[in-house]
Order: sequence, then C-alpha cells, then structure tokens
Amino acid sequence: MLSLPKHSLPLLSLLRRVRVASTTLFKANHLLTHSVNQLANHSANQSVSQSPVLKTQGLMNKVTASVLTKKKMSPGQQENRTRKPSVELQGVNKYYDDCHALKDINLTINHGEFISFLGPSGCGKTTLLRTIAGLEDSSDGIIYLSGKNVTNKPARQRNFGIVFQSYALFPNLTVEENIGYALKSKGQSKKTIKERVNELIELVGLAKLNDRFPSQLSGGQQQRVALARALAPNPKLLLLDEPLSALDAKVRHTLRSELKQLQQKTGITTIMVTHDQEEALAISDRIAVLKFGEIEQIGTPDEIYSTPATEFVAEFVGTINKMTLPHDGQSYIVRPEWMELFNSPNENRIPGIIQDVEYHGASTRVTLDLDHSEISSKPVVLDIPTPHVKKMQFSMSQVAWLEVTHLDMCSSSIC
Repeated sequence: MLSLPKHSLPLLSLLRRVRVASTTLFKANHLLTHSVNQLANHSANQSVSQSPVLKTQGLMNKVTASVLTKKKMSPGQQENRTRKPSVELQGVNKYYDDCHALKDINLTINHGEFISFLGPSGCGKTTLLRTIAGLEDSSDGIIYLSGKNVTNKPARQRNFGIVFQSYALFPNLTVEENIGYALKSKGQSKKTIKERVNELIELVGLAKLNDRFPSQLSGGQQQRVALARALAPNPKLLLLDEPLSALDAKVRHTLRSELKQLQQKTGITTIMVTHDQEEALAISDRIAVLKFGEIEQIGTPDEIYSTPATEFVAEFVGTINKMTLPHDGQSYIVRPEWMELFNSPNENRIPGIIQDVEYHGASTRVTLDLDHSEISSKPVVLDIPTPHVKKMQFSMSQVAWLEVTHLDMCSSSIC
C-alpha cells in the first residue's frame, strides 16, 4: 500500500470535499432544469387559480414558457419593445466663461414628435438646439440620439437636417442644385440625386422652379428650398432655428401650416426654436418654455396655455388676469377670452369702466377698470368678438359689466 507524506493528507481531504460538492451541484442543476420544464408544461396546459400564491406561480410559468419556447414577436411589436426615444438629454449644462447658458437640462423627445423650444431672447433655446446638433459642445451631461450616446460625436455623425433663420442657401446654385448638394457631397449617383430632388420639389410645392436661383425666389420659396435641402439625406432629426421669423405675417401663417403637414407626412422628429407664442401653440405636439437656461415647463400647447406652472409661463404665453372673485374669495387665472362683456348688470357680473378699446380684426381687446382692488389690482383685459363689440356699441369711459365664463384655479407659484 502506497503511503503519503503527512503534509499531503489535508490536500487529499480538500479534494474529496470539492468532488462531493461538484456532484451535489450537478444533481441540483439537473433537478432545477426538470422543475422548470414541468412548470412550462403546466402553464401551457392548465389555467391558473386566482389564489395569490398560484397567481405568482402562474406568472412564473408564463415567463418561463415564453423564454423556453422563444415566442416570436411581429416586427411592429419588436420595434415598440426596443425603440429608444429620438432625443434624450440627461443633466446637460453649457458654460460660456462665467455665463451658465444651459442649466441641468433633462428632456426626452419621442419619435415623430414636433416639439418647440419657446422663450425670450437670451433664454438658451438656440444654444440648446445647437448643443443637440453638436454645433456646440456641452460642458457636461449626456446626449442620446435614437438610444446612442453622441455626447462626444461631431455634428456630421449625428444624422440631422437643419434649417437656419437665414436659410443659408448657396446663391450660385439653382433650386435643384441646392436641394441635391448634400447628396452630391455623399457621392450618390446622378440618377438617385435627380429622383430624390424631384420628390422633394413636389413635396414642398416648388414644381417648375428647379432652375431658378435663390435671388429669383420669394422669402417663402427660399424657406421651402432650405427645408427640402435639410430633408434630402433622409435625416432622423429635423432642426428648425426660427425658420419663419424673416417672413411677413400672412406668409408665415401659411407656411407654418404647411410645415406641420409636411412633418406629419414624413413622420420625422422635429425640434423648432421660436419666440413666437402663437406659432408654437399652433403647430407643436409639445412645448418647452425656457427662461435663463432652464426649462420652466414642458407640456402640450393646451397644458402650457391653460395650466401654466409658473408666473413666467403664464405671462409669456398669452395674457393673464389674476383675479380674486367675490363668489368664493378664491384666486384665479382668467385669460382675456374667458370673459364676456355686457352693458347691463346681473348677480354674476362685475361692473367697471372701459379704459381702452383696441381693434384686432376678428376680436377687439377691451381694457376694463373694475375699481375693485380686492378683485384685481390692475385693469382687466378682455378679448371680445368684434361683432359683439359693435352690437353692444362699447366705447371709451362707458360703464360695462364683465362675466367670467371659464375659471382656472391659480397655483400658489403664480398667485
């Protein structure tokens, strides 16, 4: 019989224990696999009782069966399950020396959404747009485009199209050449460029203007060329930096409707910078209102207008009257169009003296001094349909009675 040195005995003992443990683990793994298969079969063939314990067991069965059978989802289901937001900003800041231009911006923009950055000059809206595009570097924070971290990637790798306020068309190139410029730079064939350019010219309503130069186009036509050029490479993101501000009011009104229709037709995620409240309310799915580099509020146009989160938002987006009404003593935000004006009293009407009548076409703005500081410390502004003003023959210094037709409770941050 072979004898071993004494110092080898502890090592042999340890090896035996490892072998026993390995055998035990193998048996346990085999038992666990067998149990999982039984659970999967059970969930496929039997209904689950409503008791809490069996509900949990039933849920485990369903999950296990789904994994084991590798159930196939439709392409649409797979896309919805895995699709990331189009744009996601996490804690984005931007500094220019001592100026804190963007302050801890957190924002998620969904695929196909039209969102506007709204605010006064110097609020940071254009800086935010340029930071998303990579035309400005963020000081810190993370920027995701379609789920990919692009914080440190240059603008050319972010797959966006952009329309600047000045349009920035090449004066020496025709409409067709301007639109196809990006495609030509990417080395695409003449046939592909021609087909894409013709498609976009039709889409933006520039038929028969292919050979014109920018100087031969109106402002609205130049805007359409710039938009078509931005869309030519099929970008995932469209950025608009006050694209309508250089146009007259009527053309701007027409083009903003066309812009929204085009965005809905193409389904492209769109971010627009504007200081025009009416423009943002008219065409946006959501609006982010900025002040001094911070997002004051983000919401649908109706949420921004009807339920402003701060006094700044309430006063920047439209006109407000802050009133304490006598029927309940509560403070309310009352928009000018939420009131009517009469030339006779009743129990629900508040008297005042007309200070100003300002004709706006379809509506007339009337300023009414209530002479009741407990109701409103300032004169109240009403927007009244012009036919009603003419019918009632309202005029300066006349006594009139207002009646509130819609109320919105004033939040503590505003009143």
